[in-house]
Amino acid sequence: MAALTYAIIEIFTSEEARWHGSPLHEAIVHVVAREKSAARCIVIRGVAGCFENGEVASHRILDISYNMPLKIEIILPLPELERILPQIEAMVADGIVVVKQSEVRLHRTTGGLLPRSARVRDIMTAPAVAVREDDRLEEAVSVLVRSEFDSVPVVDDKGRLQGMVDQDHLVAKAGLHATPGLLAALAQGAGGAVPEGALFPAGSARMIAKDVMTSPGDTTGPDELLTSAVKIMTRRGLKRLPVVDKEKVLLGMLSRIDILRLASAVTSRRRVLEGYGAKVAGTALLSAADLLEVPTVAPDTPAREVLDSIDNEGRRVVVLGESGAPVGVISDKDLLPLVDPGAKKRIDDLDARSLMRTVPTITQDTSVEEALGWMVEHHRQRLPVVDHDGRYTGMLSREELLAILSPEQ
Repeated sequence: MAALTYAIIEIFTSEEARWHGSPLHEAIVHVVAREKSAARCIVIRGVAGCFENGEVASHRILDISYNMPLKIEIILPLPELERILPQIEAMVADGIVVVKQSEVRLHRTTGGLLPRSARVRDIMTAPAVAVREDDRLEEAVSVLVRSEFDSVPVVDDKGRLQGMVDQDHLVAKAGLHATPGLLAALAQGAGGAVPEGALFPAGSARMIAKDVMTSPGDTTGPDELLTSAVKIMTRRGLKRLPVVDKEKVLLGMLSRIDILRLASAVTSRRRVLEGYGAKVAGTALLSAADLLEVPTVAPDTPAREVLDSIDNEGRRVVVLGESGAPVGVISDKDLLPLVDPGAKKRIDDLDARSLMRTVPTITQDTSVEEALGWMVEHHRQRLPVVDHDGRYTGMLSREELLAILSPEQ
């Protein structure tokens, strides 16, 4: 195996050294960690030592010192030295910086896609979009329509979380004619905006958010480990998790896409590692993933049958050609011509071919990392997976990606 050329940065400093009020060693570790690099860093605390002014540091109980010597070592590929070294030099107000060049025979990494030290506050969305208990039903639906969230938190006058209003519960309890996600597309349709009053059934004018909200359910705190929050979300099948403080005041929301974006960033780092010749342990291929089972139809399937085939979980059907290859996908939003009373086309004149949208596919021998990066970059919630012959095998969803990233997997 060919040797890799790396640089080693050694910083000899002390516990008292500071950078903008924080311990210098912690600040340097954070600088190295946030860079998309192939670097590793270690901080070593000495048991004894001395400094230029003659001060002696000792660990003895009778001669205890609160300013023990520290050594910070950073090893990184040589091309990254010019990018990181100037940042380190600017931070060291008390210490010695040494740079060495070394040949590395082997660099392997098996680290996961979710940093174990990451906290919920690092990636949560704050402040959270919420409605109050006494807000009218129309306001809660309006928030869901504008944001296209699947749920919205309900808070009291002190900002404490009281419950959640979700799309499916709204349809069942408030009698809406369709989910807010579908209503959002309907309201923005090419045929012109639909008046908000037409979206609500008679008798809903007096309803408020408190009337249709469910219990708050699971929550997390801002200082909780992200891996713990992921466990909750995968077990419960949650797309979003409220973040609250000890008094249950809503601080933000942790969403599935927030977590996937973080994992995608880690994937980018792993590509950097591979570019330098490091060996990166890959995750599973899509052929080993539990894909979402979505109903399938033929292109000439009548629109009425397509409407009946849409399930509540995937809210999609896949249109398959004669060879079993996916030729298109139909979502609930593609069925607008069937629910808009002002549409020019009649339901009996339509079939799956006229309703479907062509979408990209991904092969089952693609790595989970590659699929994750592609779906995040292109804002895809689901993606059809095909085998080597192009036949449809299932639908990859964000939910499955999150399950794969879970520490329990």
